[in-house]
Amino acid sequence: MYKFCTSVETLFLDYATFFEKNVFGSKETLDLDISNAHSTLKTCDRYSNCPSLNKFNCFLPKMPQVGGVCKRMFILTTPYANCLRSLQNQTIQSPELQTLVNDFTEDGIAKKCLDLKERSTLMDAFSQECDEEAGRHFKYFLADLKGYYNCSYN
Repeated sequence: MYKFCTSVETLFLDYATFFEKNVFGSKETLDLDISNAHSTLKTCDRYSNCPSLNKFNCFLPKMPQVGGVCKRMFILTTPYANCLRSLQNQTIQSPELQTLVNDFTEDGIAKKCLDLKERSTLMDAFSQECDEEAGRHFKYFLADLKGYYNCSYN
């Protein structure tokens, strides 16, 4: 049991560190092995099925990193992330989408925040460049993306 707990702990700590060092949506995050994401999501499911008050039948370590890692891993398995992966290797018509997909400089992240605030242009671009489902997932995860890019609006 100890070995299992330490392996789960290591998994989430390693991914939390990875996501701290790499901006979400960057090539590094999109290049994560998708089978590892699915495997991690199985552990996330175990966490969601294991109430925090259940101390007798739940053998998972309590960690603050779990929620953030699970959310990012889930997003990486969606049509939105699949769209980003495909767009990284092709010419993108929309300048806003080009920034979202490829520019992870400080200025690029500031531009992402502005574009996320006025999301309709990006939603149209997702529909044109990929499909409607990618656009719907983008809209659904909008609040998370703003958090990942540390967007703050006055």
